[in-house]
Amino acid sequence: MGLLKFKDLSSIFLIVLMLVIAIGAIVSVNSVDAVAISNDTTIKEGIDSTANGGTLELGVGTWKGSIDGNRNNTIDKNLTIKGQGRDKTVIDLEKQGYAFNVNSGIKLTLVNLTIKNAGKYKYSGYDLVDGESNPVTNHGTLIISGSSFTGNIADHKGVISNFGVCTISSSSFTSHEGIRLNVIVNSGTLIISGSSFTGNNGWDGIISNSGSCTISGSSFSNNGRDGVISNSGSCTISGSSFSNNGMYRIISNYGVCTISGSSFSNNGNVINNLDDGTCIVKNSKINSVSLSFDKNSQVFNNVIVAAISSSGAKFDNNTITLKGWFSAGNSNITNNKIYCNGNTVALGTSIVSGNTISGGSPGISIRGSNNQIINNKIINCTNGIEIGGTTNYIGSKKIKILYSNNIIKNNRIINSVGKGVAPFNMGYGIFINAVVKNTKVINNYFENNQFAAYRDLGKNNKFSKNHYKNNGLRNRLKIVSIKKVKISSSRYYYNVKVKNYGKYHASGTINVYVGDKLIAESGFFRPLIKGKTIYFRTGWMKASYAKKYAKSIKTFKINEGTELYSYKKKR
Repeated sequence: MGLLKFKDLSSIFLIVLMLVIAIGAIVSVNSVDAVAISNDTTIKEGIDSTANGGTLELGVGTWKGSIDGNRNNTIDKNLTIKGQGRDKTVIDLEKQGYAFNVNSGIKLTLVNLTIKNAGKYKYSGYDLVDGESNPVTNHGTLIISGSSFTGNIADHKGVISNFGVCTISSSSFTSHEGIRLNVIVNSGTLIISGSSFTGNNGWDGIISNSGSCTISGSSFSNNGRDGVISNSGSCTISGSSFSNNGMYRIISNYGVCTISGSSFSNNGNVINNLDDGTCIVKNSKINSVSLSFDKNSQVFNNVIVAAISSSGAKFDNNTITLKGWFSAGNSNITNNKIYCNGNTVALGTSIVSGNTISGGSPGISIRGSNNQIINNKIINCTNGIEIGGTTNYIGSKKIKILYSNNIIKNNRIINSVGKGVAPFNMGYGIFINAVVKNTKVINNYFENNQFAAYRDLGKNNKFSKNHYKNNGLRNRLKIVSIKKVKISSSRYYYNVKVKNYGKYHASGTINVYVGDKLIAESGFFRPLIKGKTIYFRTGWMKASYAKKYAKSIKTFKINEGTELYSYKKKR
Protein backbone atom coordinates (compact mmCIF):
# COMPACT_ATOMS: atom_id res chain seq x y z
CA MET A 1 0.00 0.00 0.00
CA GLY A 2 1.11 3.48 -0.79
CA LEU A 3 1.00 6.48 1.51
CA LEU A 4 -2.24 8.49 1.59
CA LYS A 5 -2.12 11.76 -0.17
CA PHE A 6 -2.93 15.02 1.63
CA LYS A 7 -6.13 15.37 -0.35
CA ASP A 8 -7.24 11.95 0.92
CA LEU A 9 -6.45 12.93 4.52
CA SER A 10 -8.46 16.10 4.14
CA SER A 11 -11.45 14.11 2.88
CA ILE A 12 -11.28 11.71 5.83
CA PHE A 13 -11.02 14.63 8.28
CA LEU A 14 -14.08 16.25 6.73
CA ILE A 15 -16.13 13.03 7.02
CA VAL A 16 -15.16 12.57 10.69
CA LEU A 17 -16.07 16.17 11.44
CA MET A 18 -19.50 15.77 9.87
CA LEU A 19 -20.13 12.61 11.94
CA VAL A 20 -19.21 14.42 15.14
CA ILE A 21 -21.60 17.27 14.30
CA ALA A 22 -24.43 14.80 13.53
CA ILE A 23 -23.95 12.89 16.78
CA GLY A 24 -23.92 16.14 18.68
CA ALA A 25 -27.18 17.14 17.06
CA ILE A 26 -28.77 13.84 18.03
CA VAL A 27 -27.64 14.22 21.65
CA SER A 28 -28.97 17.75 21.68
CA VAL A 29 -32.41 16.65 20.40
CA ASN A 30 -32.60 13.83 22.95
CA SER A 31 -31.89 16.24 25.74
CA VAL A 32 -34.82 18.37 24.62
CA ASP A 33 -37.12 15.31 24.20
CA ALA A 34 -36.82 14.40 27.90
CA VAL A 35 -37.09 17.34 30.26
CA ALA A 36 -37.05 16.85 34.04
CA ILE A 37 -38.20 19.55 36.43
CA SER A 38 -38.73 19.97 40.14
CA ASN A 39 -41.62 21.92 41.67
CA ASP A 40 -39.66 25.17 41.70
CA THR A 41 -40.25 25.19 37.93
CA THR A 42 -43.81 25.62 36.76
CA ILE A 43 -45.58 23.06 34.60
CA LYS A 44 -45.96 25.63 31.83
CA GLU A 45 -42.18 26.27 31.81
CA GLY A 46 -41.62 22.54 31.59
CA ILE A 47 -44.12 22.19 28.71
CA ASP A 48 -42.48 25.06 26.84
CA SER A 49 -39.05 23.42 27.25
CA THR A 50 -40.21 20.04 25.95
CA ALA A 51 -40.17 19.32 22.23
CA ASN A 52 -43.18 18.03 20.28
CA GLY A 53 -43.49 14.31 21.05
CA GLY A 54 -41.25 14.63 24.09
CA THR A 55 -41.64 13.71 27.79
CA LEU A 56 -41.88 16.12 30.70
CA GLU A 57 -40.81 14.37 33.88
CA LEU A 58 -42.14 15.85 37.11
CA GLY A 59 -40.09 15.06 40.17
CA VAL A 60 -41.26 14.27 43.66
CA GLY A 61 -43.33 17.15 45.03
CA THR A 62 -46.50 19.21 44.68
CA TRP A 63 -47.24 21.75 41.94
CA LYS A 64 -49.66 24.27 43.43
CA GLY A 65 -52.41 25.91 41.42
CA SER A 66 -52.01 29.20 43.23
CA ILE A 67 -48.83 29.70 41.21
CA ASP A 68 -49.29 30.94 37.66
CA GLY A 69 -48.10 28.34 35.19
CA ASN A 70 -49.30 25.35 37.26
CA ARG A 71 -52.95 25.79 36.20
CA ASN A 72 -55.04 26.42 33.07
CA ASN A 73 -52.44 24.97 30.70
CA THR A 74 -53.36 24.40 27.04
CA ILE A 75 -51.62 21.47 25.35
CA ASP A 76 -50.85 22.30 21.72
CA LYS A 77 -48.18 19.69 21.00
CA ASN A 78 -47.86 15.95 21.51
CA LEU A 79 -46.59 15.41 25.03
CA THR A 80 -46.14 12.90 27.84
CA ILE A 81 -46.23 14.23 31.41
CA LYS A 82 -44.81 11.65 33.74
CA GLY A 83 -44.67 11.66 37.54
CA GLN A 84 -42.77 9.51 40.03
CA GLY A 85 -45.91 7.85 41.39
CA ARG A 86 -49.42 8.98 42.23
CA ASP A 87 -48.49 9.42 45.89
CA LYS A 88 -45.26 11.28 45.06
CA THR A 89 -46.10 13.66 42.23
CA VAL A 90 -49.16 15.86 42.83
CA ILE A 91 -50.73 18.67 40.84
CA ASP A 92 -52.89 20.49 43.42
CA LEU A 93 -54.99 23.13 41.66
CA GLU A 94 -56.16 24.52 45.03
CA LYS A 95 -59.61 25.30 43.49
CA GLN A 96 -57.94 27.93 41.28
CA GLY A 97 -58.85 26.50 37.89
CA TYR A 98 -58.38 23.56 35.56
CA ALA A 99 -55.33 21.44 34.82
CA PHE A 100 -55.13 20.80 31.05
CA ASN A 101 -57.02 21.57 27.85
CA VAL A 102 -55.92 19.32 24.96
CA ASN A 103 -56.34 20.79 21.49
CA SER A 104 -57.77 18.88 18.55
CA GLY A 105 -55.21 16.68 16.80
CA ILE A 106 -52.94 16.69 19.85
CA LYS A 107 -51.99 13.70 22.05
CA LEU A 108 -51.42 14.07 25.81
CA THR A 109 -50.30 11.16 28.01
CA LEU A 110 -50.49 11.45 31.81
CA VAL A 111 -48.59 8.81 33.80
CA ASN A 112 -48.03 8.15 37.52
CA LEU A 113 -49.33 11.36 39.04
CA THR A 114 -52.25 12.85 40.96
CA ILE A 115 -54.48 15.76 39.96
CA LYS A 116 -56.61 17.13 42.75
CA ASN A 117 -58.71 20.11 43.83
CA ALA A 118 -59.29 21.31 40.27
CA GLY A 119 -62.25 23.46 39.27
CA LYS A 120 -62.82 26.96 40.57
CA TYR A 121 -65.96 26.15 42.55
CA LYS A 122 -67.26 26.68 46.02
CA TYR A 123 -69.74 24.05 47.07
CA SER A 124 -72.35 25.39 49.47
CA GLY A 125 -75.66 23.63 49.86
CA TYR A 126 -77.08 23.48 46.34
CA ASP A 127 -75.06 26.40 44.91
CA LEU A 128 -71.90 26.31 42.87
CA VAL A 129 -70.42 29.75 42.26
CA ASP A 130 -67.44 31.36 40.53
CA GLY A 131 -67.03 28.36 38.24
CA GLU A 132 -64.22 27.72 35.85
CA SER A 133 -64.46 24.75 33.54
CA ASN A 134 -63.78 21.11 34.25
CA PRO A 135 -60.28 19.99 35.32
CA VAL A 136 -59.28 18.22 32.06
CA THR A 137 -60.82 18.79 28.63
CA ASN A 138 -59.77 16.68 25.66
CA HIS A 139 -60.44 17.47 22.00
CA GLY A 140 -57.61 15.26 20.76
CA THR A 141 -56.19 12.07 22.26
CA LEU A 142 -55.84 11.68 26.04
CA ILE A 143 -54.11 8.70 27.68
CA ILE A 144 -54.15 8.36 31.47
CA SER A 145 -52.26 5.56 33.23
CA GLY A 146 -51.46 4.82 36.86
CA SER A 147 -52.83 8.16 38.00
CA SER A 148 -55.33 9.53 40.53
CA PHE A 149 -57.98 12.21 40.39
CA THR A 150 -59.38 13.29 43.74
CA GLY A 151 -61.34 16.11 45.32
CA ASN A 152 -62.08 17.84 42.04
CA ILE A 153 -65.33 19.73 41.51
CA ALA A 154 -67.23 20.07 38.27
CA ASP A 155 -70.72 21.22 37.36
CA HIS A 156 -72.63 20.13 34.23
CA LYS A 157 -69.45 19.03 32.46
CA GLY A 158 -67.10 16.66 34.22
CA VAL A 159 -63.74 16.18 35.86
CA ILE A 160 -62.72 14.87 32.44
CA SER A 161 -64.65 16.08 29.41
CA ASN A 162 -63.78 14.04 26.35
CA PHE A 163 -64.65 15.06 22.82
CA GLY A 164 -61.91 13.00 21.20
CA VAL A 165 -60.32 9.68 22.21
CA CYS A 166 -59.64 9.01 25.89
CA THR A 167 -58.01 5.87 27.31
CA ILE A 168 -57.79 5.39 31.08
CA SER A 169 -56.04 2.45 32.75
CA SER A 170 -55.03 1.53 36.31
CA SER A 171 -56.24 4.85 37.66
CA SER A 172 -58.55 6.02 40.45
CA PHE A 173 -61.24 8.69 40.77
CA THR A 174 -62.31 9.58 44.31
CA SER A 175 -64.24 12.15 46.32
CA HIS A 176 -65.58 14.39 43.57
CA GLU A 177 -68.58 16.65 44.07
CA GLY A 178 -70.97 18.76 42.06
CA ILE A 179 -74.66 19.58 41.72
CA ARG A 180 -74.77 17.92 38.30
CA LEU A 181 -71.45 16.19 38.62
CA ASN A 182 -70.05 13.78 36.08
CA VAL A 183 -66.57 12.50 36.77
CA ILE A 184 -66.29 11.79 33.05
CA VAL A 185 -68.42 13.26 30.26
CA ASN A 186 -67.84 11.51 26.94
CA SER A 187 -69.13 12.33 23.50
CA GLY A 188 -66.17 10.78 21.72
CA THR A 189 -64.48 7.42 22.36
CA LEU A 190 -63.80 6.42 25.97
CA ILE A 191 -61.94 3.26 27.06
CA ILE A 192 -61.55 2.51 30.79
CA SER A 193 -59.75 -0.54 32.18
CA GLY A 194 -58.58 -1.63 35.61
CA SER A 195 -59.68 1.59 37.28
CA SER A 196 -61.73 2.49 40.34
CA PHE A 197 -64.39 5.12 41.07
CA THR A 198 -65.10 5.61 44.78
CA GLY A 199 -66.93 8.11 46.95
CA ASN A 200 -68.04 10.46 44.19
CA ASN A 201 -71.18 12.54 44.67
CA GLY A 202 -73.41 14.10 42.07
CA TRP A 203 -76.88 14.05 40.62
CA ASP A 204 -76.12 13.16 37.04
CA GLY A 205 -74.10 9.96 37.11
CA ILE A 206 -70.39 9.35 37.48
CA ILE A 207 -69.96 8.67 33.76
CA SER A 208 -72.21 10.35 31.21
CA ASN A 209 -71.79 8.81 27.77
CA SER A 210 -73.28 9.92 24.48
CA GLY A 211 -70.47 8.47 22.38
CA SER A 212 -68.73 5.10 22.56
CA CYS A 213 -67.73 3.84 26.01
CA THR A 214 -65.97 0.58 26.94
CA ILE A 215 -65.39 -0.30 30.60
CA SER A 216 -63.55 -3.44 31.70
CA GLY A 217 -62.14 -4.79 34.93
CA SER A 218 -63.10 -1.68 36.88
CA SER A 219 -64.90 -1.04 40.18
CA PHE A 220 -67.54 1.49 41.24
CA SER A 221 -68.27 1.70 44.95
CA ASN A 222 -69.87 4.05 47.47
CA ASN A 223 -70.80 6.61 44.86
CA GLY A 224 -73.84 8.57 45.98
CA ARG A 225 -76.98 10.29 44.84
CA ASP A 226 -78.12 9.73 41.32
CA GLY A 227 -76.28 6.88 39.71
CA VAL A 228 -73.05 5.71 38.18
CA ILE A 229 -73.54 5.55 34.41
CA SER A 230 -75.93 7.48 32.19
CA ASN A 231 -75.76 6.14 28.64
CA SER A 232 -77.38 7.52 25.52
CA GLY A 233 -74.71 6.20 23.18
CA SER A 234 -73.03 2.80 23.05
CA CYS A 235 -71.72 1.39 26.34
CA THR A 236 -70.05 -2.00 26.91
CA ILE A 237 -69.26 -3.09 30.48
CA SER A 238 -67.39 -6.31 31.27
CA GLY A 239 -65.76 -7.86 34.31
CA SER A 240 -66.58 -4.90 36.53
CA SER A 241 -68.13 -4.51 39.97
CA PHE A 242 -70.73 -2.08 41.34
CA SER A 243 -71.30 -2.01 45.09
CA ASN A 244 -73.00 0.25 47.64
CA ASN A 245 -73.84 2.90 45.09
CA GLY A 246 -76.60 5.45 44.93
CA MET A 247 -80.12 5.91 46.18
CA TYR A 248 -81.55 5.71 42.68
CA ARG A 249 -80.55 4.15 39.38
CA ILE A 250 -77.02 2.87 39.01
CA ILE A 251 -77.22 2.61 35.21
CA SER A 252 -79.65 4.69 33.18
CA ASN A 253 -79.71 3.52 29.59
CA TYR A 254 -81.26 5.37 26.69
CA GLY A 255 -78.89 3.93 24.08
CA VAL A 256 -77.29 0.50 23.65
CA CYS A 257 -75.80 -1.00 26.81
CA THR A 258 -74.20 -4.46 27.08
CA ILE A 259 -73.14 -5.76 30.49
CA SER A 260 -71.29 -9.07 30.91
CA GLY A 261 -69.38 -10.88 33.61
CA SER A 262 -70.02 -8.13 36.15
CA SER A 263 -71.40 -7.96 39.68
CA PHE A 264 -73.86 -5.62 41.38
CA SER A 265 -74.31 -5.69 45.15
CA ASN A 266 -76.16 -3.54 47.69
CA ASN A 267 -77.00 -0.79 45.23
CA GLY A 268 -80.19 1.17 44.72
CA ASN A 269 -82.20 0.56 41.56
CA VAL A 270 -79.51 -1.06 39.45
CA ILE A 271 -80.65 -0.64 35.87
CA ASN A 272 -83.27 1.59 34.30
CA ASN A 273 -83.57 0.81 30.62
CA LEU A 274 -85.62 3.70 29.28
CA ASP A 275 -87.29 5.03 26.16
CA ASP A 276 -86.00 3.14 23.13
CA GLY A 277 -82.83 1.91 24.81
CA THR A 278 -81.47 -1.59 24.23
CA CYS A 279 -79.98 -3.30 27.27
CA ILE A 280 -78.28 -6.72 27.40
CA VAL A 281 -77.12 -8.19 30.72
CA LYS A 282 -75.40 -11.58 30.71
CA ASN A 283 -73.22 -13.76 32.93
CA SER A 284 -73.42 -11.26 35.80
CA LYS A 285 -74.40 -11.24 39.47
CA ILE A 286 -76.91 -8.65 40.65
CA ASN A 287 -77.77 -8.20 44.32
CA SER A 288 -79.75 -5.02 44.75
CA VAL A 289 -83.01 -3.40 45.75
CA SER A 290 -84.57 -3.28 42.31
CA LEU A 291 -84.09 -3.55 38.57
CA SER A 292 -86.04 -1.69 35.93
CA PHE A 293 -85.96 -2.77 32.30
CA ASP A 294 -87.90 -1.24 29.44
CA LYS A 295 -88.30 -2.65 25.95
CA ASN A 296 -85.35 -4.01 23.99
CA SER A 297 -83.72 -5.46 27.10
CA GLN A 298 -82.17 -8.91 27.25
CA VAL A 299 -81.17 -10.35 30.62
CA PHE A 300 -79.63 -13.81 30.49
CA ASN A 301 -77.21 -16.11 32.32
CA ASN A 302 -77.22 -13.88 35.41
CA VAL A 303 -77.54 -14.36 39.15
CA ILE A 304 -80.00 -11.69 40.31
CA VAL A 305 -81.18 -10.73 43.80
CA ALA A 306 -83.59 -7.83 43.39
CA ALA A 307 -87.07 -6.57 42.78
CA ILE A 308 -87.66 -6.29 39.05
CA SER A 309 -89.79 -4.03 36.91
CA SER A 310 -89.75 -4.78 33.19
CA SER A 311 -91.56 -3.79 30.05
CA GLY A 312 -90.57 -5.38 26.78
CA ALA A 313 -87.56 -7.13 28.34
CA LYS A 314 -86.24 -10.64 27.81
CA PHE A 315 -85.08 -12.67 30.83
CA ASP A 316 -83.51 -16.01 29.92
CA ASN A 317 -81.59 -18.58 31.95
CA ASN A 318 -81.09 -16.41 35.07
CA THR A 319 -81.07 -17.31 38.73
CA ILE A 320 -83.33 -14.71 40.36
CA THR A 321 -84.01 -14.23 44.07
CA LEU A 322 -86.73 -11.65 44.59
CA LYS A 323 -86.53 -8.92 47.21
CA GLY A 324 -89.82 -7.49 45.94
CA TRP A 325 -92.26 -8.14 43.14
CA PHE A 326 -91.14 -9.11 39.67
CA SER A 327 -93.52 -6.93 37.63
CA ALA A 328 -93.40 -7.75 33.94
CA GLY A 329 -95.32 -6.30 31.02
CA ASN A 330 -94.78 -7.34 27.40
CA SER A 331 -91.80 -9.38 28.52
CA ASN A 332 -90.41 -12.84 27.84
CA ILE A 333 -89.41 -14.73 30.98
CA THR A 334 -87.89 -18.07 30.01
CA ASN A 335 -85.78 -20.83 31.56
CA ASN A 336 -85.10 -18.98 34.83
CA LYS A 337 -84.89 -20.19 38.39
CA ILE A 338 -86.96 -17.71 40.41
CA TYR A 339 -86.93 -17.80 44.22
CA CYS A 340 -89.79 -15.56 45.29
CA ASN A 341 -89.23 -15.28 49.06
CA GLY A 342 -92.91 -14.55 49.60
CA ASN A 343 -93.08 -12.18 46.61
CA THR A 344 -94.66 -12.86 43.24
CA VAL A 345 -94.16 -12.69 39.51
CA ALA A 346 -96.86 -10.22 38.42
CA LEU A 347 -97.71 -10.28 34.74
CA GLY A 348 -99.37 -8.18 32.10
CA THR A 349 -99.22 -9.53 28.54
CA SER A 350 -96.06 -11.61 28.90
CA ILE A 351 -94.71 -15.03 27.99
CA VAL A 352 -93.55 -17.13 30.95
CA SER A 353 -92.08 -20.44 29.85
CA GLY A 354 -89.72 -23.12 31.12
CA ASN A 355 -89.14 -21.50 34.53
CA THR A 356 -88.93 -22.99 37.99
CA ILE A 357 -90.76 -20.67 40.41
CA SER A 358 -90.77 -21.38 44.14
CA GLY A 359 -91.85 -19.79 47.42
CA GLY A 360 -94.27 -17.30 45.85
CA SER A 361 -97.25 -15.64 47.45
CA PRO A 362 -98.53 -16.48 44.89
CA GLY A 363 -96.00 -17.90 42.42
CA ILE A 364 -97.53 -16.10 39.43
CA SER A 365 -100.11 -13.33 39.67
CA ILE A 366 -101.73 -12.53 36.33
CA ARG A 367 -102.90 -8.93 36.24
CA GLY A 368 -103.52 -8.51 32.55
CA SER A 369 -104.65 -10.20 29.35
CA ASN A 370 -102.99 -12.28 26.65
CA ASN A 371 -100.40 -13.89 28.91
CA GLN A 372 -98.96 -17.30 28.08
CA ILE A 373 -97.92 -19.44 31.06
CA ILE A 374 -96.41 -22.59 29.54
CA ASN A 375 -94.15 -25.45 30.70
CA ASN A 376 -93.27 -23.99 34.10
CA LYS A 377 -92.70 -25.77 37.38
CA ILE A 378 -94.34 -23.88 40.26
CA ILE A 379 -93.64 -25.27 43.72
CA ASN A 380 -94.15 -24.44 47.41
CA CYS A 381 -96.28 -21.33 46.85
CA THR A 382 -99.35 -20.13 48.77
CA ASN A 383 -101.23 -20.28 45.46
CA GLY A 384 -99.47 -21.50 42.36
CA ILE A 385 -101.17 -19.16 39.87
CA GLU A 386 -103.73 -16.43 40.51
CA ILE A 387 -105.79 -14.72 37.83
CA GLY A 388 -108.05 -11.90 38.94
CA GLY A 389 -109.53 -8.57 38.04
CA THR A 390 -109.53 -5.17 39.65
CA THR A 391 -112.03 -2.37 40.12
CA ASN A 392 -111.19 1.22 39.24
CA TYR A 393 -113.26 4.36 39.61
CA ILE A 394 -113.87 7.28 37.26
CA GLY A 395 -115.35 9.80 39.65
CA SER A 396 -117.87 7.76 41.62
CA LYS A 397 -118.49 5.32 38.75
CA LYS A 398 -117.10 1.85 39.28
CA ILE A 399 -115.27 0.42 36.28
CA LYS A 400 -114.50 -3.29 36.35
CA ILE A 401 -111.39 -4.43 34.52
CA LEU A 402 -111.56 -7.86 32.93
CA TYR A 403 -108.55 -10.08 32.27
CA SER A 404 -108.98 -12.28 29.25
CA ASN A 405 -107.39 -14.58 26.70
CA ASN A 406 -104.73 -16.01 29.00
CA ILE A 407 -103.32 -19.46 28.27
CA ILE A 408 -102.09 -21.70 31.08
CA LYS A 409 -100.73 -24.88 29.61
CA ASN A 410 -98.40 -27.82 30.41
CA ASN A 411 -97.34 -26.50 33.83
CA ARG A 412 -96.51 -28.60 36.89
CA ILE A 413 -97.97 -27.01 40.01
CA ILE A 414 -96.87 -28.76 43.18
CA ASN A 415 -97.14 -28.31 46.96
CA SER A 416 -99.28 -25.17 47.16
CA VAL A 417 -100.01 -24.58 50.86
CA GLY A 418 -102.27 -21.77 52.01
CA LYS A 419 -101.35 -19.12 54.54
CA GLY A 420 -104.11 -16.59 53.95
CA VAL A 421 -107.83 -16.04 54.32
CA ALA A 422 -110.15 -17.81 51.90
CA PRO A 423 -110.24 -17.68 49.01
CA PHE A 424 -106.87 -15.95 48.59
CA ASN A 425 -103.52 -17.62 49.37
CA MET A 426 -105.34 -20.74 50.47
CA GLY A 427 -103.05 -23.26 48.80
CA TYR A 428 -104.66 -23.47 45.36
CA GLY A 429 -102.71 -24.80 42.44
CA ILE A 430 -104.63 -22.22 40.42
CA PHE A 431 -107.12 -19.56 41.49
CA ILE A 432 -109.40 -17.86 38.95
CA ASN A 433 -112.01 -15.33 39.99
CA ALA A 434 -115.21 -14.06 38.42
CA VAL A 435 -113.75 -11.25 36.32
CA VAL A 436 -111.70 -13.58 34.15
CA LYS A 437 -112.90 -14.60 30.72
CA ASN A 438 -111.74 -16.61 27.71
CA THR A 439 -108.93 -18.21 29.67
CA LYS A 440 -107.70 -21.71 28.87
CA VAL A 441 -106.26 -24.03 31.52
CA ILE A 442 -105.07 -27.05 29.57
CA ASN A 443 -102.98 -30.15 30.28
CA ASN A 444 -101.51 -28.94 33.56
CA TYR A 445 -100.35 -31.29 36.29
CA PHE A 446 -101.52 -30.58 39.87
CA GLU A 447 -99.93 -32.55 42.70
CA ASN A 448 -99.94 -32.30 46.51
CA ASN A 449 -101.66 -28.93 46.56
CA GLN A 450 -103.90 -28.02 49.46
CA PHE A 451 -106.51 -27.42 46.76
CA ALA A 452 -106.00 -28.18 43.10
CA ALA A 453 -107.89 -25.17 41.76
CA TYR A 454 -110.49 -22.54 42.50
CA ARG A 455 -112.68 -21.49 39.61
CA ASP A 456 -115.23 -18.74 40.08
CA LEU A 457 -117.92 -18.04 37.50
CA GLY A 458 -116.16 -15.91 34.91
CA LYS A 459 -117.03 -16.26 31.24
CA ASN A 460 -115.97 -18.76 28.60
CA ASN A 461 -113.08 -20.11 30.69
CA LYS A 462 -111.99 -23.59 29.73
CA PHE A 463 -110.48 -26.32 31.93
CA SER A 464 -109.50 -29.42 29.97
CA LYS A 465 -107.15 -32.41 30.04
CA ASN A 466 -105.60 -31.44 33.39
CA HIS A 467 -104.12 -34.06 35.70
CA TYR A 468 -104.54 -34.32 39.48
CA LYS A 469 -102.73 -36.31 42.12
CA ASN A 470 -103.00 -36.17 45.90
CA ASN A 471 -104.54 -32.71 46.03
CA GLY A 472 -106.70 -31.77 49.01
CA LEU A 473 -105.86 -34.87 51.01
CA ARG A 474 -104.67 -32.70 53.86
CA ASN A 475 -108.23 -31.44 54.19
CA ARG A 476 -110.05 -34.72 53.69
CA LEU A 477 -113.42 -33.17 53.00
CA LYS A 478 -116.26 -35.68 52.93
CA ILE A 479 -119.93 -35.46 52.10
CA VAL A 480 -121.89 -36.61 55.12
CA SER A 481 -125.39 -36.36 53.67
CA ILE A 482 -127.40 -35.03 50.75
CA LYS A 483 -131.03 -33.87 50.83
CA LYS A 484 -133.10 -33.06 47.78
CA VAL A 485 -135.23 -29.92 48.11
CA LYS A 486 -138.06 -29.28 45.66
CA ILE A 487 -138.62 -25.64 44.81
CA SER A 488 -141.45 -26.13 42.36
CA SER A 489 -142.60 -28.56 39.76
CA SER A 490 -139.99 -27.13 37.43
CA ARG A 491 -136.90 -26.94 39.62
CA TYR A 492 -135.18 -28.22 42.72
CA TYR A 493 -131.79 -28.16 44.50
CA TYR A 494 -129.78 -30.25 46.99
CA ASN A 495 -128.61 -29.44 50.51
CA VAL A 496 -125.21 -31.05 51.00
CA LYS A 497 -123.62 -31.56 54.41
CA VAL A 498 -119.83 -31.57 54.32
CA LYS A 499 -117.34 -32.26 57.10
CA ASN A 500 -113.67 -31.32 57.17
CA TYR A 501 -111.65 -34.22 58.63
CA GLY A 502 -108.32 -32.64 57.82
CA LYS A 503 -105.78 -30.38 59.55
CA TYR A 504 -106.52 -27.20 57.59
CA HIS A 505 -109.42 -24.88 57.02
CA ALA A 506 -110.91 -25.40 53.58
CA SER A 507 -112.98 -23.83 50.86
CA GLY A 508 -114.18 -25.24 47.59
CA THR A 509 -117.13 -25.96 45.35
CA ILE A 510 -120.02 -28.43 45.55
CA ASN A 511 -120.71 -29.86 42.11
CA VAL A 512 -123.51 -32.07 40.83
CA TYR A 513 -122.46 -34.27 37.96
CA VAL A 514 -124.17 -36.73 35.66
CA GLY A 515 -121.30 -38.83 34.41
CA ASP A 516 -118.77 -36.19 33.39
CA LYS A 517 -121.39 -33.52 32.72
CA LEU A 518 -121.60 -30.70 35.25
CA ILE A 519 -125.28 -30.16 36.08
CA ALA A 520 -125.01 -27.69 38.94
CA GLU A 521 -122.35 -26.09 41.11
CA SER A 522 -122.19 -23.91 44.18
CA GLY A 523 -119.05 -22.21 45.40
CA PHE A 524 -118.39 -21.18 48.98
CA PHE A 525 -116.05 -18.44 50.05
CA ARG A 526 -115.97 -18.81 53.81
CA PRO A 527 -113.57 -21.39 55.17
CA LEU A 528 -114.77 -24.78 56.37
CA ILE A 529 -113.12 -24.99 59.78
CA LYS A 530 -111.16 -28.15 60.44
CA GLY A 531 -113.23 -30.73 62.32
CA LYS A 532 -116.50 -28.91 61.59
CA THR A 533 -119.45 -29.54 59.30
CA ILE A 534 -121.34 -27.11 57.13
CA TYR A 535 -124.34 -27.18 54.78
CA PHE A 536 -124.21 -25.99 51.22
CA ARG A 537 -126.94 -25.63 48.69
CA THR A 538 -126.34 -26.50 45.08
CA GLY A 539 -127.64 -24.34 42.30
CA TRP A 540 -131.16 -25.19 41.19
CA MET A 541 -131.66 -27.73 38.45
CA LYS A 542 -134.13 -27.39 35.62
CA ALA A 543 -136.93 -29.91 35.40
CA SER A 544 -135.68 -30.96 31.98
CA TYR A 545 -132.45 -32.10 33.57
CA ALA A 546 -134.32 -33.83 36.36
CA LYS A 547 -136.60 -35.70 33.97
CA LYS A 548 -133.75 -36.76 31.70
CA TYR A 549 -131.23 -37.70 34.36
CA ALA A 550 -133.33 -38.57 37.42
CA LYS A 551 -132.54 -42.25 37.20
CA SER A 552 -128.88 -41.83 36.39
CA ILE A 553 -127.72 -39.28 38.98
CA LYS A 554 -125.36 -41.35 41.08
CA THR A 555 -122.52 -39.11 42.18
CA PHE A 556 -122.14 -35.85 44.02
CA LYS A 557 -118.62 -34.53 44.14
CA ILE A 558 -116.73 -32.08 46.30
CA ASN A 559 -114.57 -30.00 44.00
CA GLU A 560 -111.70 -28.36 45.84
CA GLY A 561 -111.05 -26.64 42.60
CA THR A 562 -111.10 -29.67 40.36
CA GLU A 563 -110.01 -32.30 42.87
CA LEU A 564 -113.11 -34.47 43.11
CA TYR A 565 -114.55 -36.45 46.00
CA SER A 566 -117.45 -38.75 45.32
CA TYR A 567 -120.65 -39.51 47.17
CA LYS A 568 -122.69 -42.44 45.87
CA LYS A 569 -126.42 -41.76 46.04
CA LYS A 570 -128.40 -44.81 46.97
CA ARG A 571 -130.93 -45.95 44.40
